[in-house]
Amino acid sequence: MAFTPGQEWTAADAALTALAGILRLLPTGRTLPPKSLLAATGPVRALVELIVDEVNQRVVQGRAVRWADA
Repeated sequence: MAFTPGQEWTAADAALTALAGILRLLPTGRTLPPKSLLAATGPVRALVELIVDEVNQRVVQGRAVRWADA
């Protein structure tokens, strides 16, 4: 399921797509969800943003540790 701007989303589909994108489960690789997709998550937006931010922070920290060890 790829994100298409202007596409109608259910809150559940938008949340799943946002999380799948940050977890590299989509064929596009790891991507941060656009604001329009986050807006479509509706009542669970805060939770989705929290998870996306946490995963992104852990990925960045992991890269920094690998570079420091190299």
